[in-house]
Amino acid sequence: MAGMSLSQRTGWEVSDFTDTLVKKMRAFDTYGSWKKLEDTQVLSRYVKSREEKKKIDTSGVVDIQTVWQIRMFYEAVAMLVEQNIGKMCYAALDLGYEGFGRAFVIHEDFILCCDTLRNAHKFSFSSVEELAGAGETKTQKACEKAAELGLV
Repeated sequence: MAGMSLSQRTGWEVSDFTDTLVKKMRAFDTYGSWKKLEDTQVLSRYVKSREEKKKIDTSGVVDIQTVWQIRMFYEAVAMLVEQNIGKMCYAALDLGYEGFGRAFVIHEDFILCCDTLRNAHKFSFSSVEELAGAGETKTQKACEKAAELGLV
């Protein structure tokens, strides 16, 4: 079961992005507390309904768990871009305590992806498919930017 992809384990029609995101998240599970969780449960942290989003208080400091989820999202994008272009990429997150900031995917001196984050408290998606679509779109645009810059 360890060598199977997310789509093989769950039967979902998923992308490379969600598979990579699950791998990234599980890599940081140093104590094995998520070992018994299904991949669907791991990804469910990113899925919130409109009603759940409305209940989130945006007046305080962004929860450390939410910051970690944003970082994992962009690190998964960077990992896929790295696999696609064959050059090392990394994610950088500059997020203020009020929930405003920027997320970058960078290769050397080149910014391949730059997103402005507002209301980081509410960073989530309405479904796993939307999560996958957002990740794939960012990955594709970053790869196109790398091609424009002659990095591929």
